[in-house]
Amino acid sequence: MHLATVTAAALLGAAGCGGEADLETEIGCAGEALTAHNALTFNAMTFNGRYLNGAPLEGIAINGGKPCQPSPALKLMEYTVSCALRADQEVTVRLDGTDHHLYGQIGLAPGWADQACDETCQSWVSACLIARINARGERVEISLRGDHPALAVEPGEATAFPHQEAAYYGNLFTDPPVLNACLPPDNSALDRVCGEVEDCPVQIAGPCSEVCDGGGCLDADGERHAEVVRVFRDQL
Repeated sequence: MHLATVTAAALLGAAGCGGEADLETEIGCAGEALTAHNALTFNAMTFNGRYLNGAPLEGIAINGGKPCQPSPALKLMEYTVSCALRADQEVTVRLDGTDHHLYGQIGLAPGWADQACDETCQSWVSACLIARINARGERVEISLRGDHPALAVEPGEATAFPHQEAAYYGNLFTDPPVLNACLPPDNSALDRVCGEVEDCPVQIAGPCSEVCDGGGCLDADGERHAEVVRVFRDQL
């Protein structure tokens, strides 16, 4: 289990921006930061995860690039680290020559601290990041669950958060990135994630009852993803 609070307006985009990255690593950039307390915000931002998966997080270098602003890139990296590493882990990353200490939180891929992020690592981190996208300026507490020890349900959690919003999965490290969700019977849209935004990049693959089984969930292209993060809410 992991409880998270998400706020602010957000949209995950796929627009690129130039500039070479130190250590051939780029986290991406955005024209404007729209981040708030514990909110994962992507606004016309490139994750560019393909540059990240071949290197350990410790000591990685990020180039904000021009004319992009560095703070959105750092914010995205903070959420990436919080999804991947445990609360007792921290890494130092360098953004345009300045060191920043980032701390883990959920622990879906703790090995990424000092080794490359393999496909399983990529999928868990991606599912976590997709699940934390928020398109509304509202404070929302969510319960993250899944078939991973870091997402085990704690006593009282199922009662406090009984309503499944959706299940999220994909791979942000591929080109193009894959962002998918499926819906439970009592939900018909990704209101928190997409809001009223047209062309939301998170594709609804279908009802979870039809696209998911014990081995994972199918995306919109029929590919199976074993690493799935389910989001539950106190109310929808």
